[in-house]
Amino acid sequence: MFPSFSRRRWRCRLRLRAALATSLFESLDEGPADQGVEAAWSEEVKRRIEDIDSGKVQMIPYEEARRLAALLSDASK
Repeated sequence: MFPSFSRRRWRCRLRLRAALATSLFESLDEGPADQGVEAAWSEEVKRRIEDIDSGKVQMIPYEEARRLAALLSDASK
């Protein structure tokens, strides 16, 4: 779809990608924002990025997350 963008997007730092995603997501919202919710999500995003950057948590590939979610879903049936 956007070949040059696709190749470059993974070169961006995590914070830049998060900011871009937030900006794109916010552009879809047409209603007034609840400031308390916005502030809480902003803090949560910051905390999660700090956890990743510090090594406190490790990210896994999307495919692995999907596989694990499917296993957990099957186990709960």
